[in-house]
Amino acid sequence: FTVTNGTVSSVSGSGTTWTVNVTPTTNIASGNITMVLQAGAVQDTAGNPNAQDTNAAQAIDTRAPTRTTSLNVAFTDSGTSVSDRITNDNTMDFSGTASANFVTGDTVRIYDGPTLLATVTPTVGGTVWSLAGVVVTNGSHTFTATVAELSGNESAASNPATTAVTVDTVSPTVTVTDNVRSEE
Repeated sequence: FTVTNGTVSSVSGSGTTWTVNVTPTTNIASGNITMVLQAGAVQDTAGNPNAQDTNAAQAIDTRAPTRTTSLNVAFTDSGTSVSDRITNDNTMDFSGTASANFVTGDTVRIYDGPTLLATVTPTVGGTVWSLAGVVVTNGSHTFTATVAELSGNESAASNPATTAVTVDTVSPTVTVTDNVRSEE
């Protein structure tokens, strides 16, 4: 096989049915993958060679978008100080501003650590987005956001340093013991 804008990663099959998997070349903003099977590369059981075959070009985009987004996390800080980022409310409101206008097919992906938490479809041509009322579990959370384009490529993540939150909705357990002695 001759491959344009990619490499053959595997070939499998038998008889008259074969599958060729191609890995696209990285950092291509737009282009096509084309595969050519040269004439005489394979034969049938009678020894007849194949004719040259070119598959239909497959469009690819492997370059991450340059649009990025900021991430703001709004919540009720109920810890011992108003800036300790500890809360007993597990409902978060997210918002942000993109570095350039959103285009058709863009989404904002909000992550909690490596786990995708939510997806927002922003307004095409705008730069601001928001998502309110996202419920998270008890524990420590570090949120980030990316811009994903229609092809699925994602921008660099927002800065997680300003989005760490600890959620604790469990009331403490208190045990009272009676240490009073009776005098005799």
